[in-house]
Amino acid sequence: MVSQRIYFGRDVACSDRSVIHKYGLPRRQYLGPTSMDTEMAFLMCNQGQVKKGDFVYDPFVGTGSILVAASHYGAHTFGADIDIRIIRDGKVNKAGKRTDVWDNFRDYDLMSPVGLMRADAHRPPFRANLQDIFDAIICDPPYGVRAGGKKSVAKSHKITCAETHIPSTDAYTFEECLKDLLHLAAKHLKLGGRLVFFLPSVPGVDKAVKTTAHPMLAMVANCEQPLTTRYSRRLITLQKVQPYNAELEQLALSSEQSLRPPTKSIHEVVYESQSKAQESGGASHLQRYRGKLV
Repeated sequence: MVSQRIYFGRDVACSDRSVIHKYGLPRRQYLGPTSMDTEMAFLMCNQGQVKKGDFVYDPFVGTGSILVAASHYGAHTFGADIDIRIIRDGKVNKAGKRTDVWDNFRDYDLMSPVGLMRADAHRPPFRANLQDIFDAIICDPPYGVRAGGKKSVAKSHKITCAETHIPSTDAYTFEECLKDLLHLAAKHLKLGGRLVFFLPSVPGVDKAVKTTAHPMLAMVANCEQPLTTRYSRRLITLQKVQPYNAELEQLALSSEQSLRPPTKSIHEVVYESQSKAQESGGASHLQRYRGKLV
C-alpha cells in the first residue's frame, strides 16, 4: 500500500498572458515607429514594481506604451516628450479619424495620464526645490537606431504663430541623456523608487557592462536582450537607496567611475558595413557566423 502524502504551499504568483493579447500593439489606434512592445512594457513595469496608487513617469513617452502598462496596474501616470506633435496633434488613421495618445487609454477603459507635456529631458521643467515625487521612472531613451535623441536649443528667429510653433532642437547624445536620466531619478524618485530603462549594447563586447551606480542609486538588475547580430540592449534597473545630495552627485558625475553607455555611437555599430568595420578594426574582435559579424 502506497502511503499518501499531502503538500502545503503558498501561491506566490500566477501568470496571465491574456493581457499581452488584450494590449497588443495591432489593437491600438495610435502607434509610432518606436512604440514599445506590449510584453516588454509590462516586464519593465514589473521591474519597476509598479502597483496601484503609484506615480509613474516616462520622460520619453512617445505613444504611451509604457504608461498604458503602468495604468493597467492601477498607477497614476505622467509623461513628457520633446516632440509636441506626438502629444498635441496625433495622426489621422486609415479611416480618416484623428487619433492621439489619449485614445490608447480610452479604448482600454484605463485611467488617463495625470498629464502629458512637451518637455526637454535635458532641461526638466520641475521646480528646483521639487524632490521625491515619483514611485518609478520607466522609459526607453533614444539611442540613435530607430530615432535619434533631441534637446532644445535657442535660435534667434521670429515666432510667427505661438500655437503652431515647433521649438528648435539639436542632437542629444546618449551619454548626455544617460547623465540627465540618472540625475532625474536621483532627485525626483522617492526613496526606494526604481528607475528602469534600456541601455544600448554590443554582443561579444559588453558581456560584463561596467555599471557602477550613481551614489544615490543601487543596481538591482542588468538583463541583456539580443536584437541582431550587431547590437543588443540591456534592461537596467536601479533603485534609489539614499536621499538626494547634490555635492555627492557632482563628484560622481565628474569621476571616471560614473555610469556610462558601453558604446558612444550605437548607430555606427548598427549601420557600419562589415568591410568598413574590418578596415577600421572597430569590429575585428567579433567572430563570423554565416558571413555575418556576431
